[in-house]
Amino acid sequence: MSWGGLEPFINYQEEQEIKMTVKRTEEANRQIGKTLVYGILLAAFYLLAAFNAGTFIGYFTMGNWYAALSIGGVAIFLHAAFAVNLVSALRIRTELHQAEQRAAAAKKRSAQRARPRAYINPWHNI
Repeated sequence: MSWGGLEPFINYQEEQEIKMTVKRTEEANRQIGKTLVYGILLAAFYLLAAFNAGTFIGYFTMGNWYAALSIGGVAIFLHAAFAVNLVSALRIRTELHQAEQRAAAAKKRSAQRARPRAYINPWHNI
């Protein structure tokens, strides 16, 4: 079947679609890998905390910054990193992210529209 000289264009589109699919797959695999790494680190932290409870209790009883650093420095970072990567790996979008995407699409559409031009007929009163 002849496409009327459009074969190179069609092949180019197919190649671009394949490249985008491969790029999305690689990005998803990277996100899943990061999620697994942070999940393993978080589990290791909990195991460390469970088996070394005496050390943690010792820091907590000192009070002040010792209590905050033992949990805040590691656990909060690991929880946040794991949660962010998990949400990204599951492709869950927040309302804010969706609103930003809609605003960007609307801005792009408005930039593409042609400006209306007024036409004044000089002979309209004759």
